[in-house]
Amino acid sequence: MHSANELMATSSLRTVHLRLKPSEKAALQQITEPLGALLLDEFSQMQGQLAHADALRKTYGRQRAYNLDVAKYAEPQQTFGCIPHVAFFGDEIQLPPVPFEHSLLAPIEGTSDEHKVGVSIFPGMTYVYRLTRAMRFADPMLLRILDKMRTEGGVKLTATDWQALMNTAVTETNTGVLDGCEDFYQSCYTWSVVDMAYAIRSMESAKAKKATLF
Repeated sequence: MHSANELMATSSLRTVHLRLKPSEKAALQQITEPLGALLLDEFSQMQGQLAHADALRKTYGRQRAYNLDVAKYAEPQQTFGCIPHVAFFGDEIQLPPVPFEHSLLAPIEGTSDEHKVGVSIFPGMTYVYRLTRAMRFADPMLLRILDKMRTEGGVKLTATDWQALMNTAVTETNTGVLDGCEDFYQSCYTWSVVDMAYAIRSMESAKAKKATLF
């Protein structure tokens, strides 16, 4: 989202700093003017300030082509530069950004004006669809646990389900459970873990294949 708005990870998201330089405006016009749809994934991990910046900069980028009033960039009829179709996708129980208070789902008390505007834009979507059927998994126990996680108010796991969940933990005493998973896809939201895993798992995979890594 940063690069699509001519922003860097270190760029300020304050409204006053989101104004475009001539070179940025030309680049953003080229990117945004032809857009017919905007699809934003992982909304639960999106910062309110970043959602606000996206809406404002899309308006800047499409202002010339569609005669937009920039002052109305946060209004439902014109937000995100009047792109015809805007959709947010995601899972509300996925991990939010760190810290949590930057999330679109967090309380807005004591937050910045930019965050509040970003949060106010989010519920302006015309339609909301909640998908309830898990498509990636077939294990009945896992499906049962996931269903309970999504039950409003919470549901206590049975002793059997809880033990099955605890059995997936990798500790110093059962590292053997990782044997044979050298080709598995792996993910983690902590970069320090991912960075180490890249090197370690790559070497383990090469060792298992008896192949040269570099």
